[in-house]
Amino acid sequence: MNEKSLGTLVLVVVVGLIIGSVLGQVVGNLLPDSTPRTFLLGSYSPSFGFDNDTFLIDLYVIKIKMGLKFTFNIMGLIGLAISVYLFRWYK
Repeated sequence: MNEKSLGTLVLVVVVGLIIGSVLGQVVGNLLPDSTPRTFLLGSYSPSFGFDNDTFLIDLYVIKIKMGLKFTFNIMGLIGLAISVYLFRWYK
C-alpha cells in the first residue's frame, strides 16, 4: 500500500508547476521593474501545432482545431523540483 504510483507522481508534478508559477507571478508583480522581476516573469512557451500553434482539420462541413501549449517560468521549475523532492520522502 505504500508504493508510489505514476498517477500520484504526475499529480505532484502538475501541482508543483502550478503553485510555483502562481507564486512567480505574484512575487514578480509585487517587484518594481528590475532584473529580478524580468527573471521571475520571463517564460518559455513551447507549443505543438502547425497553423498558428494549432493543428487544423478542415472538412468543409466541420473544422477541427487542436493545439497544446505549455508555459514555463523559473518559479514553476523551482516548484517542480521542490514537489519532486518532497514526493521522494512521502511514504
